[in-house]
Amino acid sequence: MIERGANIKKLPLLVRHTDLERFSTESAYRSRCPECNTGILLVNRDQVTFSLINVDRCTYCGQLVVYTDKFIAGEPVLDIHSTKSASK
Repeated sequence: MIERGANIKKLPLLVRHTDLERFSTESAYRSRCPECNTGILLVNRDQVTFSLINVDRCTYCGQLVVYTDKFIAGEPVLDIHSTKSASK
């Protein structure tokens, strides 16, 4: 098992939210981390506009992910992290 925070310094992963395994059927947003499969990706929102943003971090391993989807659960996603600098 990966240690807590083990991926905090790794390069961001480009992921499609649509392709991730949902953590629960009760949420269209929460997904299992594709790196550790233990933590949760919650899908962050901009603190001012409350719009969805394309950057997220695993609650367990700390892996940074950049969503490539234009929409998540029908809501538009703001591109605050250039997908050109992320890798997968």
